[in-house]
Amino acid sequence: MADTVSSARATMAGMLRAPDVVVYEDGGADHFIFEKMRQLSALNRSTAILLITDEYSETIALGALIAGAHGYQPATAPPGQLVDSVRSVASGGLVLPALAHRDLVSWLAPHFDSRNQKALATLTDRERCVLALLKMGLSNHDIGRELHIAEATVKKHLTHLLRKLGVRSRLEAALYATGSREREKPFEAAQHPAKPRLTLVPECG
Repeated sequence: MADTVSSARATMAGMLRAPDVVVYEDGGADHFIFEKMRQLSALNRSTAILLITDEYSETIALGALIAGAHGYQPATAPPGQLVDSVRSVASGGLVLPALAHRDLVSWLAPHFDSRNQKALATLTDRERCVLALLKMGLSNHDIGRELHIAEATVKKHLTHLLRKLGVRSRLEAALYATGSREREKPFEAAQHPAKPRLTLVPECG
């Protein structure tokens, strides 16, 4: 079930009815909408949030992420893609246009320091596997199938890794990992030119 309304009405619907997805539609996606999204994310973490705006904007993509959105798409995307986006966030997936991945990684990379690397180092091997698959946009169900574990176990691992990384959402965790890898690339190339680049997860399955 998904509710598609605007600003305060969308937030109220999410709080009272707890739908699978709340779709925010807004021409400019101002700070008022981001505040409403934060309220919904804080009070009802089981409801996925998807933001749709008239055109793509790096600022809006970042604002949606910080506000706790599970996905963001410009209204210029093909209708079928918008429908798939709703289905994806409903099943626990992450949805961002390709431009947003590039822009957000560029924004996040300078913010990763030794503390961020230490946080990633605290993850167990299984949590690293879950994070790697999460970064690929897989839903909880698909992650469980890939790792041969129950969906409830996936959720447990997600809860633990979100806490360890100090992030609030699946999307933030995925971008955290992506930004960390982008930060490491130049260092690895200079220090180990003959060695293959290490992956986030050594072995999963």
